[in-house]
Amino acid sequence: MSTHEAVLPSIEACESFFRGALGLPLVFGMTWGDNHHPALTPAEDAKRASLTSPRLDDWLRARVALKTVLFSLGEDTDTSTIRFPNPRFSLSHCGRAAVAV
Repeated sequence: MSTHEAVLPSIEACESFFRGALGLPLVFGMTWGDNHHPALTPAEDAKRASLTSPRLDDWLRARVALKTVLFSLGEDTDTSTIRFPNPRFSLSHCGRAAVAV
């Protein structure tokens, strides 16, 4: 690992820390790196088709993180109708990492 690569904590460590600190039942989804190809619904695929790299890469990583949260909550993993800012979900990406809560 180069000195410029971040070491990210596990999803479990993040959930445990923030649940304890905030007293809220938070669920995290995290992803990093390249080559993220989540299964997309037709509506998500239409959005994907409108994006170009590097924005496309960020968007795909964000979909993986957000779908992880939705799946963990037992909800439909179609992200096409979720808009941000959102009262239930938060999504952030930077570099080659994305986090959803």
